[in-house]
Amino acid sequence: MFLRLLKYDILTNMRNAQSMFWVLAFPIILSTFFNIAFSGLYEGDLLFESIPAAVVYQKDNEALRTALEAVSSGEDALFEIKELSSERANELLKDGKVKGIINVGDEITLSVKSKGVEESIIKGFLDRYLVSEKIITDCIKTDPSRAQDVIASISAEVSSINEKPMSAKNLDPYVQYFYNAIAMACLYGAFIGFSAAENNQGSISEVGARKCISPASQFVSVSASLAGSFIINSVCALLAVIYIKYLLKINFGVPVYALIGISVLASLLGTSLGFMIGSLGKIKRQVLFSVMLAVIMLMCFLSGLMVGNMYGLVQYYAPWFNKINPAALINDSFYTINVYGVCGRLIRNLGTMITESALFIVCGILLIRRRRYASL
Repeated sequence: MFLRLLKYDILTNMRNAQSMFWVLAFPIILSTFFNIAFSGLYEGDLLFESIPAAVVYQKDNEALRTALEAVSSGEDALFEIKELSSERANELLKDGKVKGIINVGDEITLSVKSKGVEESIIKGFLDRYLVSEKIITDCIKTDPSRAQDVIASISAEVSSINEKPMSAKNLDPYVQYFYNAIAMACLYGAFIGFSAAENNQGSISEVGARKCISPASQFVSVSASLAGSFIINSVCALLAVIYIKYLLKINFGVPVYALIGISVLASLLGTSLGFMIGSLGKIKRQVLFSVMLAVIMLMCFLSGLMVGNMYGLVQYYAPWFNKINPAALINDSFYTINVYGVCGRLIRNLGTMITESALFIVCGILLIRRRRYASL
């Protein structure tokens, strides 16, 4: 009996055009617009590029020339160095085409137009070079026999500083919008869970009336409806994930198995939320539906779907809300496994999602079981 009810509940949900639009079509459309809006922004604006700088040699300095060549060669060059005359270098600095001018004479000085990150990097390099040059020069004057050891020591100190990214995964800040798109897809499964609750209440729907007079127990009927809703929601969420990852080619920075696991658990959370709201039978259905949509949109807004830094603002002013907001939990689970991998923060998020899902289901079942009908 359970499998038969499950089959027909799945077919019923698939024929619900309104729910299928919100669960499947809308997140795909939204993620497509996100892809159009954010495509190339990270690579174009946020990734580090070589810093353009000019060098004016009023006096030859072979050591500095060698050092500058070393840091301005290769694919990950720190600087893009141009050897120019003083007049031409000042013209480029004025036009903003170089960030600084290294003047090499009796002293090495730096001219900049403004103070920013790139100008600070140039200054930091020169300060480091001048300190190293002074150490070597003083050593040669005082104890020439130790000069080679000092040079080797400075070289070893420099070579021991290796670039090590915080994560080998995706640090693109715009990927959070796609995390939120998946969170929305899963939470919109509440519409299917809402229908599952409707279809088990005889005073609300014709399907519910038939189930109430059928030989199947209420527990079996409700369980089949929940299972069918969960299956449909999970499949739709996974289709959205496949579309975003493989067709839009968005790098989530999350292993495939983690994407699937979190999405399925999030689908359960969305389904159970809708099931609980749909079980509030004494309130008009259109009112409940509107409230549910507004609640989901508010949760997604506060998790950063519309405004990227909203999650951080909520974390600053009301961190407790991020710990219970379903959309924030889903979004933060993706973010955590992307940046930190499996850790206590991820486990807490998943544990809260499971707890909330169980709470919503239990509340929904209790509300439905308390309902009795004198006639249908």
